Amino acid sequence: MRALCLLAALAVALPRMAGARPMPHFDLAGLVRQSDAIVVARRTGVETPSRYVRLVHYKVERALRGTVAPGTALAFDELLYDTGGHALADEEVLFLHRDDHGALQLVPSGRRVVVAGQVYRFEQWSNPGGWQMVPQGHDPADLWRAGTQPIDRAELEREIAAAGRRVAAFDAALAIADRDRRRAAILALFV
Repeated sequence: MRALCLLAALAVALPRMAGARPMPHFDLAGLVRQSDAIVVARRTGVETPSRYVRLVHYKVERALRGTVAPGTALAFDELLYDTGGHALADEEVLFLHRDDHGALQLVPSGRRVVVAGQVYRFEQWSNPGGWQMVPQGHDPADLWRAGTQPIDRAELEREIAAAGRRVAAFDAALAIADRDRRRAAILALFV
């Protein structure tokens, strides 16, 4: 009987201990707000130290936002990103944040790849599970519209700049000390 009780307790506890969580997904404004830097980086190599790790190495070409110097080397575990059989361009757009130790990390859902001149983002379709490539359409409508057509890199950069302006307006509204004026300023952003 004791063994049966222990087994029942484990059956209830194990799903909570497994810790499977979905990858949060953000529109461009959400990514801009979470990022300390947004860079165009060139893939320079792939390393697979184990069957559970796939390190992709990058060299920063230029920063779209933030102060990451060109030539900065980056590496991220991208095992869960399914690019299955697509011929990716060498350059990608990466949304980065600094962790508690100051190291640059990829923001969840902050990787944009290019295939044949068109931009793709990633979504998690099952949990647990990896992340699938989907077209990066015009932001933020591509999050809720079916049949989105991918935009090109130049348009992505314009949309990142527009998202940055929306974030700056939101942050300015949040900084207003008077509650009623702050509320009115925030609500005006939605019109």
